[in-house]
Amino acid sequence: MVRWLIATSADYLTLTVAIVYDDRYLDHDPGADHPEGGKRLEAIMDGIKARKLFDKEEWRLVKPRPASKNVVKSVHDPAYVDFIERLCLLGGGTIDEDTAACRDTFDVALLAAGGAIEGALKVLHNEYANAFALVRPPGHHIGKYGRALSAPSQGFCIFNNTAIAAAHCLKQIDKVFILDIDVHHGNGTQEIFEERSDVLFLSLHQQGIYPFSGSLQERGRGQGEGYTVNIPMPRGAGDDAYLMAFHEVVAPLARKFEPELILVSAGFDAHEEDPLAEIRLTDAGYLAIFDKIKKIAEEVCLGRFVVVLEGGYNLNVLFRLVPRVLEGMGGMRARAGPLSSSPQSIIKCVETNLRKLRKMLSKYHNFGSL
Repeated sequence: MVRWLIATSADYLTLTVAIVYDDRYLDHDPGADHPEGGKRLEAIMDGIKARKLFDKEEWRLVKPRPASKNVVKSVHDPAYVDFIERLCLLGGGTIDEDTAACRDTFDVALLAAGGAIEGALKVLHNEYANAFALVRPPGHHIGKYGRALSAPSQGFCIFNNTAIAAAHCLKQIDKVFILDIDVHHGNGTQEIFEERSDVLFLSLHQQGIYPFSGSLQERGRGQGEGYTVNIPMPRGAGDDAYLMAFHEVVAPLARKFEPELILVSAGFDAHEEDPLAEIRLTDAGYLAIFDKIKKIAEEVCLGRFVVVLEGGYNLNVLFRLVPRVLEGMGGMRARAGPLSSSPQSIIKCVETNLRKLRKMLSKYHNFGSL
């Protein structure tokens, strides 16, 4: 397929950041005191308003449209999609030990998938430089048949928003790079694309926690062998360890793969203040990571990247950090204090894993030598 998505430098400079959001995302109710509640998005929107982003021309609110059932069924097994629809028509209920649906969940989940698609298409069609889809429920633990086969539960997820957006975009472009920085392994996304070579899936996550997958050895299957990349991080890894992974693996792979779009499954649960994990990323670390992503996108795909919200359960972090990430996406540079340092034992562990990973990836001719 010929690359048809070309913008002149003058066009590119006039583009802005799309913030894809709808209040209907608050209608999905997994239960009182559930960590993945609507207050997460309320905190983010409060932070955006506090920083007055919508008063500036660089950031625009974009209303999503729901994905059709057929679009969702092109990625997920129709029986699973029909199950969620029937459950919600009956008023909702418990799906598993940590995931629940209410009467509105099916419609909201279609809107979440549609939000990811909307952001991606706005960027592909040169209407915006990049986009952040502020959607819920999240999705990266959902494989083709619902919960990924490797997982004990659905991990708060209903439909895989990022995977659905990627599959939709691949009708128009040749290659998509999915970068998952949620603290939990994106096992559902991996399962969906592990036999494909037109999607490079890379996950940075804490090792040894839910969903207990994403080892260094998991590399895809069949034609997709070598296009699944996992970088498990030890407990206590800080900003320096993550930035090392970007320098040693993420950026070189993106250059070799040459995607036409980067989709980021963005969890903010790798933050040191998040209650559900034990990675020590700081505000400064997250801003540095998104700056790296922006620069990689500018180098390999005309700056086109789309962020899709996944986890992140500390409301104060979401309130102050996500708006600053959006500011960075719009070209503003902000300092947020010093980067965190990992203990030397962790740095040595990460260095060893990255060396092993680079050696393994060098076997696949598509990547060549890193």
